Parts: sequence; structure tokens; C-alpha cells
Amino acid sequence: MNNWDLIEKANQKLTENNNSEAFKLYASFLDEQNEGWKKVFLGEIHDQLSTLDLNIVFTGFNADLLLLTETKDKDDADRGYIIYLVNFLVVTEEGEAESERFEKILQNKAEVELILEEVLPNDRDIEVKNMIIAGDGENPFVEHNKQCIMNDHIRFAMLEDFQLIDLLPADELDMVSSDFFDFAHSLTVYLQPDDFRKKLEKENSNDAQIEDISPTDFLKFIDHLKPIFSTEPKLSNIFGLSLNMVYINQNNVAPFDIASYFLKSVYEDVLNDKRVEVIRYRFNEIESASDFSSFLEEQRWKIVVIENLEYQLNAERLMQLDVSKTDLVQILCDFLERNTKNIFILSLNKTEWEKQETLNPLLRVCFQHIFHFKQYNENHLLNYFKNNLKKKHYSISQDAKDLAKDYFHFLNRQLAPRQFQPILSTMLSREVRYYNAVSANEQQFLDEKWITKIDVMDAIKDEYSLEKGRPLNEIMLNLDQLVGLESVKQSIKEYAAFVKMTKLRKSDDEVSLNAIFSGNPGTGKTTVASILGEIYKSIGVLSKGHVVTVKRHDIVDQFIGYTARNMKNFIDQARGGILFIDEAYALYKKDNERDFGQEAIDTLVAEMENIKDSTCVILAGYPDLMANFLNSNPGLSSRFPHYLRFTDYDDTALSQIFYKMVESADYQLDNSAITILNTFFARITKEKTKHFGNARECRNLFEKLKLIHASRIIYSEEISTQNLQLIRKEDVEKLIRSYFKSTNNYEKPRRVGFM
Repeated sequence: MNNWDLIEKANQKLTENNNSEAFKLYASFLDEQNEGWKKVFLGEIHDQLSTLDLNIVFTGFNADLLLLTETKDKDDADRGYIIYLVNFLVVTEEGEAESERFEKILQNKAEVELILEEVLPNDRDIEVKNMIIAGDGENPFVEHNKQCIMNDHIRFAMLEDFQLIDLLPADELDMVSSDFFDFAHSLTVYLQPDDFRKKLEKENSNDAQIEDISPTDFLKFIDHLKPIFSTEPKLSNIFGLSLNMVYINQNNVAPFDIASYFLKSVYEDVLNDKRVEVIRYRFNEIESASDFSSFLEEQRWKIVVIENLEYQLNAERLMQLDVSKTDLVQILCDFLERNTKNIFILSLNKTEWEKQETLNPLLRVCFQHIFHFKQYNENHLLNYFKNNLKKKHYSISQDAKDLAKDYFHFLNRQLAPRQFQPILSTMLSREVRYYNAVSANEQQFLDEKWITKIDVMDAIKDEYSLEKGRPLNEIMLNLDQLVGLESVKQSIKEYAAFVKMTKLRKSDDEVSLNAIFSGNPGTGKTTVASILGEIYKSIGVLSKGHVVTVKRHDIVDQFIGYTARNMKNFIDQARGGILFIDEAYALYKKDNERDFGQEAIDTLVAEMENIKDSTCVILAGYPDLMANFLNSNPGLSSRFPHYLRFTDYDDTALSQIFYKMVESADYQLDNSAITILNTFFARITKEKTKHFGNARECRNLFEKLKLIHASRIIYSEEISTQNLQLIRKEDVEKLIRSYFKSTNNYEKPRRVGFM
């Protein structure tokens, strides 16, 4: 256990009211630091705290401990806090020993006061004071520091007659709240030696997380620049270097944070220059070429992160933009040719970068440093999860680690890359600590607090289930039981076998799950999609297998940006399952250039690269209209390699579907009714129009037949079990008359005689 761990563990014991164990751990720390002489001071503090309601926090280096008190006025209205920086000193008879440390004590006080000003609201009443407990040489020391003691800058006592109750006024003898104790605990980081503090701050910052997803060439690039920046005093010379960069990612990184990390890493001193800052600029929000040019000209000593090149410009969608995206990229390149006052960073996905690089080769000249950032994976988040628990002095069992990793794997498949971030590990660590505390089992009283598999299960039970989906052979049996669709069923079986084989072989072959379902209404497209989701979940390529069904009216909005937002929301809802866009052809309206349907298509195309390993997208609609739709959007066709044609049901299939509905609802048809229905289905399939509903037609017919049957039984027949179930010829005849009448196909009886 290192020195910092000893201090942290000692403070943890204080929060558990285990003061004896806390002081033992801190005494061990003093021995490690060769400062065993302080243990006599520590013992005196321990003895006196047993009779006083006061809080302390161990610090260990630039102060020995913090003494926390809460003050209040007579009316108990105004409350405040005092933080005493307590230091143990040995003073010689000359009174000059520890003089350097004495100066450091005063400096620490000023630094803590500065920290409080920066991190706390103005209305928080917190005062910082020094307390020194000295051994030997009282008179010379008091005389030497008389002014500080008289001005109450230092509470001072000699060890031999030291009494805390005499050093503190009566109104300062209150325990502080747990929140303030936690805050004071966080201050201990700032009271460590500079080199250790920087290391600790880095471990607790997001720098380590950024490094986890940073490519090696990016980190080497920073290392090469450090000596240049450290010796170059002029900003103009630094920014005059060719340092423009491209961050290629799948929207899984925060480019602003990476740019800030870059700046801090290569030239930390520049952070003190108020002129230098990292700023964000969203490319898709450009309203005109002149505005973009003005923005570029206004920047000086900035690191400019340009985002959202993947998306269509809002002004272009409204036909209010005087130039194209390609022209704007050219304006940027022309500016960079003469710019020596800024560093520009493009953040975009690989597909868009290759597209823009092809359209404008000058981009590759202007942006010579190209870095491909990785995505966070379940191993990253598992490590952050374990570290978060370790900081709070928890140990975690192996089966709990395994379950946490499975959970992160599930989230990685389900969430968008921009959502799969380290914050998930932080939230899970908090949840499991909560459930560990609630369980109140015997493990709480052990020296090490253990997180178990049960704690993790309780924390994730609302989002993740250990139960697996149905077996593949059972799902395939459901597929086989569908009426008709023989070619569709065969295609699904073949591709499911290929996907499973690829997974078993752990092949690097890219497998696309996306498909086009082409067919008229009621041909089983949504039913097959639901079964397909279960198949892919059983195989293990989809984490949830659910289906999110949407149409044009769900996606397309009348305001700028809302359509893209809606599409992204539905994509997020479908993570781990299937996004089923019914009547997808309706998104594209060729004769209306201002229609926002194209924005939905552009957004889908841009996002599909991000979800290719976690989500299946199915576009469905009428055959002819889907063919025209795909021909008009060539970028879509290449992303949907599987085309399934759902043909109309013939009369035999429709009869089977109808009879299955009757049977599943616990009804029976007499023989004459069946004969009439067979003839009826043969006729309607022969005379059908393009709007014919297929199986949907059967559903509507059966719902109408149930109403006819119910009316006959309730109003004219004796109610019996047989009558409640049996559908007769007369019911079916009435249904058929009603059907042809409603479809204008009913043959009216001819009149005899003159009109």
C-alpha cells in the first residue's frame, strides 16, 4: 500500500466512525515518511477527539491534518465553517528551527483560500486558519512569530499543555455536515507535493481517458512538440507552424476536450495567456459564405475545432446559402494558406473525410496531421469502474467484474458511440455502492468492503437482464409456421446461418444486417422483421432484438434541424435492435427541394456507419416506389445489401391465414361457411387492386365477422357454448355482402321493367 493509499484509507475509516483504526493507519504513514516523532502529537489529538464532537481529515504532507468546525450565531440563523490547517512542529531554543516549514504553512493557507474563492459560491462562509502544536522552546518561538499569533492568524499551543477545547471558542465546537467533510477531503489533493499532486490530478481527470482512445501517432506528435513549445517564447512562431489537424472518429470522442488536452500537454504555460483558448464551431450552422469568412478573419491565437461536416448545412436546406459545402471548404483552405495566427482542427468521420478530400485535394495539404481516434470499449469502462471503486476503498469480486463487463458490452452494442462514454462507469460505481450499503450485510464490518455480483445485478436490473432470448430452433419454428413467404423464409435462414458461422469463426469479414423489404401492405413485412430481430439476438449480433417502427410523419418535421433530431432519436431508440422504416419511399419527394425528407435520408446515411455493428435498419414499402426511391438515392443502395421481395398471398394462403385467426380466437366455421369463404378468397385475389391489403384484409374481415356473429347470437339466438363458438353460413354471407358494398364491388340487383 503506497503512502497516498494509507492516507485515503485512514480518511475512509474516519467516515465510518472507526477513529482508532484511522489513527493507526495514519501512524503507519508517519513511519513510512520517517516522521515517527509526530505520533506523540497524533496520540494527543486522538485522546482529545474522543470527548469532542469535531471532524478531522488527514492530509499527510504540506499539513498534518485538517480540523473542521461549524460556527453559528445565537439565533442559529447564520452558519459558517472553519478549516484549520494543523501542523506539528519541533522548535529549538533559538526559535528558528522549522522556519522554512513555517513559511510554507502560511503559503498553504493562502493557496487554500484561493481555491475556495474559485470553486465555491460567494455566499459560502468558509474561513481558513492555521493551528500549530509545537514541542520544546516555547518562548523563542512565540516571540519570533508573535505578530501572527496575536492577529489570530495562527492558533498556537505547546504539546505539554495542549487542549483543543481551550484553543477553540465555544461556538466552534460543532461537527460539520457530511457534504462539507467530503469537500474538505477533496482539498487534501492540493496539500500534496507538487509532483505528486500533478500525478494525482491527472489520474482523476479525463486525461487518462483521452489517452486510452488516442492513437499512438497523436501522443508521439505531442511528445515531439513539447520541447519546441517549451523553448519558443513567441506565440506567432508557435502558431505559425503547420499544426492543423484532423480528428477522425465516429462521434465517440469530445474533440473540444482532446484539443484542450493537446494545448495543455504541449504548452502548459500558454494556459496563462488569456488570448489563447480552444473554441468550437459547428460547420452545419454556417448561414453564408461572408459570415464564414468573417468568422475566420476574427480569430487570433485560437485553436478552432470545426465539427459537423457530415451534416447538410441548415441554410442549404432552406436554399438560403449562396455557396455549396465544397465552396465553403475551399474558403477555409484559402484562409489557411495565409493564416499564421490559429490552429484549426476538423472533427468528422472517416467516410466524410475521404469524400471531402476527394472533392478538394487541397485539404490534405492544409491538414497534414491526421489522427484516427479509437472508440471506448467495455474494457476501458470496466477499468474506470474498478478504479472508481478502488478510490472509495472497495474491492470487487471476480464474478461482479464479469457481470459489469457483460453489462458494458451490452451498452456498447445498444448505445450510440457518442453515448458510450466513461460517465457510464462512474454512474454504475455509484449505484453498486448504494446497493452495497442498502444490503447491510456482514461484509460492511470487514476490513475490506466487497462489491458482489448481487450488488451489480441490483444496480443494472432495470436495463439489463441475464436471461437469454429464445433458442434459435424455436424461433425458426415460428418462422416456418408463417403462411406462404417461402422464398423470404429461405433467404432469412441462409443469411442467419452465414451470420452465425461468421461469428463462430471470429472472422473479420464485415457483415451487414440492413435490408430492403419490398412488398404490398399486409404481406408479412413487420411480422418477419420481429422474428428477424429475435433471430439476430439469439445469434448474438443484436443485444436486444426489439423493433422500432416509424413512418415519414414520425420523422419529418417542418422546422430546420428537427427532422435530423427526430431521426437520431429513433436510431437511438433502435440501438441493439431493428429500425423499421415503413413506406420509406415517402421520405423522398423529388419535386419539392425544400422538403425536409432529404434531411432524414442524409442523417440516416451519416449515422449508419456508427450503428453498423449494433443495429439493423430495414426500409420497407411498395415494390415500384421502393425501386424508384433507391434509384434516386444511390448512397442508400450500397448500404442495404439484402433485398427481400414479399409477394402477394394467393387465395389458398389467404384462406389459411383467415382460418388460423378463427382457430386462435376459439371460433369454429361450419362446412358451408368454409365453402363460401374459399370461393370468396379466390374472387378477391383475382379482382384485387394495388391497394389490396393481403393478410391485413383477412384481419379486417375477421373483426367484422365477429361483430356479425355476436349480433346474431345476442339478439336472435339462444346463448349456448356451441352458438358462442360456431360461425354459420349466414354470418359469412352477410360479411361478403358488406365487403363488396364497402368496396363498391357489390353487384346491385337488376330492375325489371322501365326506369
